[in-house]
Amino acid sequence: LLDLFITDKGFDHAQAEAAHLRALGVDAQILTANQAREREPAAGDKILGGIFFSEDAHLTPRRFLETLAERVRQAGVTIHHAAKVSAFERRGRTILAARTDRSRYEADQFLLATGAWSAALGQALRLRILIEPAKGYGVNVRRVPGLPAMPLRLGEAKVAVTPMGDTVRFAGTLELAGMDLSISPRRVDAIRRAAREYLNLAAAPDEIEVWRGLRPCTPDGLPLLGRPRRYDNLLLAAGHAMIGQSLGPVTGRLVAEMLTGRPIDLDLSPLDPDRFS
Repeated sequence: LLDLFITDKGFDHAQAEAAHLRALGVDAQILTANQAREREPAAGDKILGGIFFSEDAHLTPRRFLETLAERVRQAGVTIHHAAKVSAFERRGRTILAARTDRSRYEADQFLLATGAWSAALGQALRLRILIEPAKGYGVNVRRVPGLPAMPLRLGEAKVAVTPMGDTVRFAGTLELAGMDLSISPRRVDAIRRAAREYLNLAAAPDEIEVWRGLRPCTPDGLPLLGRPRRYDNLLLAAGHAMIGQSLGPVTGRLVAEMLTGRPIDLDLSPLDPDRFS
């Protein structure tokens, strides 16, 4: 991953942050403008420098999720696509079943891991889940020579550039507009402007899709992970904000340990799902 900067203020701040990260064991290399362009020839003439993270990685989320779904099916899991949960059956501190627009599902344990939709589902369980949707936008373009070949972050603009197979995604912005999934042309144009400002683009990229999604944000920026005190057989795992893909694996491991009663050697109190109640 390569972070690019076009202002002295942005680059100075990034270098100070890189020093902190190196103290924590993260390989964060400070690059001059020429070194940054050697790493990524698409970096533009305005670039003053960059930070290179040799140990970072990137992926195509859709391919990852499709592969993951196939693996869990092979392990005996049944996935019900597009089944909208409408209500829960409860008795005291126990959830008995979940009702969807298709059927009724009984279970011994329930896991609520529904991202930006968790607050609304929590109301059906009389839970106060403070998660605010934060809308982000992405512009997917056809991948051709001259476009970035490695993942970038356009520092001051807070735009991420991710090569994904035959496409490159330019993504960014954070819009607090509730569950509104409409697309704001002004915010999409800001992503396009950032691409032109930071990169050498011979021509306007061939756009395939303008995309948007809702990130689940909590008031303190930390996920909600654990058992709400109202129920004995419910786990909540939501609120991972902008890094759900990164925190998904460790969250999955912790959830598995909680569900199976295995000991956990981490202090999860900062993630208490009832901390805002």
